[in-house]
Formats: sequence, C-alpha cells, structure tokens
Amino acid sequence: MGDVVPRRPRQRWRGNASPLRRSVGFLAILMMSLAWSAVAAAEAKRVVLLHSYGRDFKPWSEYARAIRSELERRSPWPLDISDLSLMTARFSDENPETPFVEYLRALFTKHQPDLIINIGAPAAGFAQRNRQELFGSNPMVFTAVEQRRINPTELTPYDTIVALAHDFPGVIDNILRFLPNTKNVAVVIGNSPNEEVLAAGDA
Repeated sequence: MGDVVPRRPRQRWRGNASPLRRSVGFLAILMMSLAWSAVAAAEAKRVVLLHSYGRDFKPWSEYARAIRSELERRSPWPLDISDLSLMTARFSDENPETPFVEYLRALFTKHQPDLIINIGAPAAGFAQRNRQELFGSNPMVFTAVEQRRINPTELTPYDTIVALAHDFPGVIDNILRFLPNTKNVAVVIGNSPNEEVLAAGDA
C-alpha cells in the first residue's frame, strides 16, 4: 500500500438520495481516490467490513451487501474483503472487547487492511476506541450510523464519515401535511445507547 496523504475527516450528513445509496456511492468514490501505489496495482487490496451485530442483522446487513457489491463492481484492483463481527455489541459481559481486540491484533500483525469500513454505531465506537492500537493510520470509513454516535474529538485525518441524521422536525411536518388536525404526538423510546443519545440531544 502506498502512502496515504493525511486529510481532514470528511463528513457527509445529509442529502436527497437514500442513506443506503449515499453510502454506497461515496464509498465507491473513496475506493477509487485512495492513494494506493500504482506499482502494486495487481495486488489484492484488503478491505475489512466491521459489523456491529453480525453480517445477517437487518438493516445493517443491507448496507453491507450493497457496499460489498458496489466495491467489487467499481474497484480497479482485485479485492480481498473480510467480514468481521463485533459480537460484543450483543452482550454485556465485563470487558467483552478484550478477546476481540487480541484476535484482531493477531490477525493484522503481518497484513494490515488497506481500508476498514465500520457499519453501525457499536462498530464505529469500537474502531474509534481502538484505532491507534489496531488500525494506525489506515483509511477508515464510518457508515450506517447516526451522526451523534460518532465522537468528533477522536476523528483523525484518515477518517471518512457517511452518517445518517434523524430529522424529527421533518417527521412532524410530514404528519401535519397528511393529518393537519393532529394536536398531540407521543414518542415512545427505549433505553438503548442510540435512544439515550437521541433523547439527550433532543431534550
């Protein structure tokens, strides 16, 4: 892999296209713009898809499937794409990340990935917490995640963000457009990490 020129983290929060289409399209552009060595063009580029809950959990699996398909279709190089799952997002054991960190450290000792794509908020949080230890300055993408779940203080020049943004005022506007006599709207949420962040931000 050739040298990657540091840059300010790219952020893409909103747009008229669907979140899935924006993620796939931007990732394809990113793949073709990374400063990989032309000398090693015939060598397969190692891409890691880091899943939050497993590769078959919807809707994140739909993002991953579309991203993989588009990368394989558009990449000018052969790709070696690996699927890794942050299973700790589904459990609450003490220090659940430790075995996974050790596994990744051993996996990447000799062959670092050329690109890491984090799908979902748990994967994004894990990657940010362990970036220096596991991924160094390798290019990293955060996608299929609500923008407030990304820690801006931990972003690096090698990070690219293709995040989602909940537009709650827009939801209310749509309700009133179709049901203009609506007077009261009740919003029921749980206590998941994502819902706690949303509740705190919109309180």
